Amino acid sequence: MNIIIMLLLISLLIIVHELGHFLASKMFGLRISKFGLGLPFGPTLYKKKFGHTTFIIHSFLLGGYVSFPDDNAPENKKEFDDEDEEKLPDDSPMLFKNKNGLQQAIILSAGVFFNVVFAIVLTFATALYYGKLPSGDYEVKVHSVVGAKDTSNVAKKGIKTGDIIYSLNGIKITTYQQFFFIVQNSKPFDGHVSKADRDKVLAEIIKLNNLKDENETLKIGEKLLLPTAQNEEKFVVDDDTSKGFKTYKNKQIKLNKNELILNKELRGKKSAVLTIETTPISLANAISDTYKPLDMVVLRGGKKVEFKNLIPDSNGVFGIRTTYKQFDTKISSPKEAFLATNKYIIDNTRLMLSGLCQLVTGKISMKDMHGIVAITKIGGDIIEKRGFMDGLLLTSLISINLAIFNILPIPALDGGQLFFLILEKITRRKFDESVMEKINSAFFYALLLLMIFIVFNDISAIITKKF
Repeated sequence: MNIIIMLLLISLLIIVHELGHFLASKMFGLRISKFGLGLPFGPTLYKKKFGHTTFIIHSFLLGGYVSFPDDNAPENKKEFDDEDEEKLPDDSPMLFKNKNGLQQAIILSAGVFFNVVFAIVLTFATALYYGKLPSGDYEVKVHSVVGAKDTSNVAKKGIKTGDIIYSLNGIKITTYQQFFFIVQNSKPFDGHVSKADRDKVLAEIIKLNNLKDENETLKIGEKLLLPTAQNEEKFVVDDDTSKGFKTYKNKQIKLNKNELILNKELRGKKSAVLTIETTPISLANAISDTYKPLDMVVLRGGKKVEFKNLIPDSNGVFGIRTTYKQFDTKISSPKEAFLATNKYIIDNTRLMLSGLCQLVTGKISMKDMHGIVAITKIGGDIIEKRGFMDGLLLTSLISINLAIFNILPIPALDGGQLFFLILEKITRRKFDESVMEKINSAFFYALLLLMIFIVFNDISAIITKKF
C-alpha cells in the first residue's frame, strides 16, 4: 500500500509539471493537441478528446508531455495518434512558433516553475501540519568500536560507545555525511600527495644522495638513501564542501603507475635498490604518500575529549560503527514554517546540484544512478518506517529534482528547447526545423535508453537488497 501511495505521489509530480506547460499555453491562447501522462510506447490505458486536446494515459509511466500542432517532438508524430487533427493556418496565433520569444520561454519553463512552487507549498504545508521540519543537523554517536583492518589504530585510542562525535580535524560534525566524507578522504596510501609534502621529501632525497637535479635519471640497480617517512597534511576543507553543498576537487598530485609501485616497495625503508627507472621528483611523490592523521573531538558526559593521530585503514574504514539522529526544527507559526521551508529547500537543492556535478565529472558512477522504481521502493519504506510526513518531504525533494533534470540544456528536455530558443534570439537566425526534429528525436530515444538502464539498475539494486 505504501508503495502505491508513493507511486501516486510521483505521478502527481508529473501531472503538476505538465499542468504548468498546459496552463501557460492556455494563458497565451495556444492550441494543445495532446496532454500525455507517461511516454507513447506500448498499450494506451486511457484516451479521450476534450475540445481540441486529446488526454492520454500510457502504460509506460515514466514521464509526460504536452504537445502542440506544430510540435516536432516524437510523441506528436502521426504514428502515435489515430485521429485527424484540424489543420491550423501557418500564421495562426494558436501555434507555438508564432508566439514571441518571451511567451515561448514562459511556456517552456512553466513545468519547472510549477514543480518548484509545488515543492515549496508541499513542504510549507507539511511543516505547518506536523509542527516541525528536519533541520539538516545530526548528532553522530559511536554505537560500537569494532576495530579496523591493517593500518587503523582507532581501536587502541580509548574511544567509547556513546561518545558523540563533535569534530574531525577542527570541522564541526553536524551531518553523518561529513563524518564519512572526512574519514574516506583521510585514508592512507590513497595515491595522492600535496605539493608541499612532496617538496619537503624531494629536498631531503637530493640532500641525502648528493643529487644535482630533481629530474635526473635514477637507473635500475642504483642504491639510494631514503628520508624517514612523515605524516601528510591533515585533510581539511570548508564547511560547505564537507556537507556536500560544494563538489570536492582534489588538487593534490596524483601518483602514476610507477610511483604507486615504488610506494609499496619503499614503505618503511631507510635505503633501497631501485627496481624501476625513475627521477628524484617521481621518487619523492611515491615516498610522500603515507598517512593523513585525524584529530577527533568527542563529547563524553557533556565534556570534550580529544583524540589525536587517528588513522583509518587503507579502505577508509575508521573502526567504529555510528548511529545518527536528526534534529527537528520546531514550528509554531507560518513565519517559522516559511523560514524552515526556505532553508530545507535551499539546502537540499544545493546537495542535488552537487550530486549532479559529481555524476557529470565521474565521481559518482552510473551504476549508482536510480530512478522511479528505486524511488518508489525507498519512498514506500520511508512511509512505512518513518511515517507519511517523511513521504511528503521526499515527494517535495523529487519535485525539485524533476525541475533540475528538466531545465538541463539537453535536447528533448525543456531546458534544451529553452537553450535553442535563446540561441536563436542571440544569433537572430532560425534553426532548420528538419535538423531540430532529428536532434530532438535522437535525444528523446537516448533518454529513453537511459531510463531503461536506470530501471535495470533499480531492479538489480532491489534484488541484491541494496535498498
